Formats: sequence, C-alpha cells, structure tokens
Amino acid sequence: SGETFEVTFDVPGTYDYFCIPHERAGMQDEFTVVE
Repeated sequence: SGETFEVTFDVPGTYDYFCIPHERAGMQDEFTVVE
C-alpha cells in the first residue's frame, strides 16, 4: 500500500500489465503508448 511504480516506454504500442501476486483476482490492465 502506498507504493508506486514508474516505467518509461520508447516504443509506441499496446502493452498488457498485471500484478503477479493478484493476477488471479483480476488485477490486470492494458494501456497504449503513443508518440
């Protein structure tokens, strides 16, 4: 709780994200990086 995570993407595209310990509980998402 209260933790943050930051990543910089250099390549545009659609990426899947999921929390490994909570993936089965549905903690996952998708985001799109644009130029």
